[in-house]
Amino acid sequence: MLCLGSFIYFAEKTGQECRAGQDPEFQARIASYARRFDDYIIRNSGGDPAVLAKFKGSQNLTSADHSYICEGDVGSSYDHMKAMKVEVLDKAVDDLLARDGPPSFGDCV
Repeated sequence: MLCLGSFIYFAEKTGQECRAGQDPEFQARIASYARRFDDYIIRNSGGDPAVLAKFKGSQNLTSADHSYICEGDVGSSYDHMKAMKVEVLDKAVDDLLARDGPPSFGDCV
């Protein structure tokens, strides 16, 4: 679940930092997914928000490098997610977050 969560978090950050004002419906949906992943990670890691912050830091989600967030793989993953059918992405998120358990990375690429 952490793999898809990372893509969601990067899409959210790309939208905020690189495409502000564009795709408001998509960005609102991504932000909603990101909060659901936040809640899941915190709830299933003993309730400590520091675990979430540590995870995001380990994924380079705190990067201040504008080109890293806006270009290359990170920027293109935003476009890829935006092109996905709403129901497909909704189902993927719903399925991953349906059962509580220790957050694990798995394989989503």
